[in-house]
Amino acid sequence: MSVQEQASPATSTPWVPLWPLTPALAYGTTLPSSPVDGQEAILVDSLTSPTYQWRFRYNAGSTSPYKWEFIGGAPAYHEVATGEAITAAGGWVNLATNGPLITVPRAGDYLAEYSVMSYNANGSAITMYAGIALGDTGALHYAGQIIYFMNALGGIGNCGGNYKVAGAAVNDVIKLRYFATAITGTDQQFQMRTLAVTPVRVA
Repeated sequence: MSVQEQASPATSTPWVPLWPLTPALAYGTTLPSSPVDGQEAILVDSLTSPTYQWRFRYNAGSTSPYKWEFIGGAPAYHEVATGEAITAAGGWVNLATNGPLITVPRAGDYLAEYSVMSYNANGSAITMYAGIALGDTGALHYAGQIIYFMNALGGIGNCGGNYKVAGAAVNDVIKLRYFATAITGTDQQFQMRTLAVTPVRVA
């Protein structure tokens, strides 16, 4: 075929991709308001300095009211390292530094994981608990142990667990609260408190 016989660009067969081009994912502090089945989006708490990036896929066929299903990303995380004393016995209370806590951005189901170090500088056996709560009400799930005075540094123990918080409302606060069967001054303390919250599915 001579140079003169070569097909011109105007008559050439156009290139066609073998698969549909994927549009850029929505990325923002809200999810799309009119999603279609299979649509994906990334939810963040800040566009400039996000502390989490959660990727969701919309399942129109789900019978749940929470049709955005979590498919990837790191949990929202909060830590309070400083040791603080529990100041009331026999009920669930907050410490001087409230939390750790996470405010959930959407109604839905969330998985909360937590760990706490407890410390007792008194000679008596005292049971100390830490638990997952929604706001300032009781505890949905808790773990604890009897902490004895062991030596000059006091008795130290660790507790924690995970719990599925079902049916949280938008802007609900998932947090840790604390319980001790008895207190003696400031001898009963909690420290190294961590909370990680991951969505399961949201509205």
